[in-house]
Amino acid sequence: MNTSDISSTKATLLSYLSKNVSNNSSEASSSDDIASLLQQSCAASNSVVTKIQNKASNASAYNSTLSNAGSLLKYLSKLSDTSADSLFTTATSTGNTSSIVSNVENFVSGYNSTLSSLDKEEKDGQSSKELLQTNINKYSDALKGIGITVGSNGKLSVDESTLKSSSVTDLKALFGDGTDFSDSMSAITSKIQDDTAGTCELLTIYNASYSNSGSYSQYDYMKNLFDTLR
Repeated sequence: MNTSDISSTKATLLSYLSKNVSNNSSEASSSDDIASLLQQSCAASNSVVTKIQNKASNASAYNSTLSNAGSLLKYLSKLSDTSADSLFTTATSTGNTSSIVSNVENFVSGYNSTLSSLDKEEKDGQSSKELLQTNINKYSDALKGIGITVGSNGKLSVDESTLKSSSVTDLKALFGDGTDFSDSMSAITSKIQDDTAGTCELLTIYNASYSNSGSYSQYDYMKNLFDTLR
């Protein structure tokens, strides 16, 4: 589930509440009346709840994607940093690219880990995976030039010798600040992170919506969801 599902759910709930509040504004302003309205709207929101139920058993995959996408963004950000002590600024003055090479290798590892966790998700994961792979394939020739190749499974591998012998200019052309590759990878990864964060939040609410006996309460879910979104 992505952030559009959250917005849709919120719009549906608020529309329902607004309609009922207009009928009896003085009563509907209390928390008890809001809870009552939510209880009545559970059936209408069943399709949203069903989506969450289908994902709840696979929560670890979404949590892994959230973590891996965050790491991938961190490596991209470090490579595109332009401060006085940034990787490329330092390498340009010293001629030593070892720190850049290390972070590029971290990028490759983070990318592959993100693909692996997306593979474990359902439809959401596949569409996000396709976005990443399509973008990587667009720059496959340039990546190959610095020793990074795309395998048949879509994952990346590194020829360490070629990567280490690449010039600062060639490395910066891909991973430096403002490059098409760096900007597009960051944008796609940020979207994956945001969408997955929304899913994880809803799963957390869902998991909190069980009674003490361990049975699921759709009413508790809708109440918790509304409390989070308002």
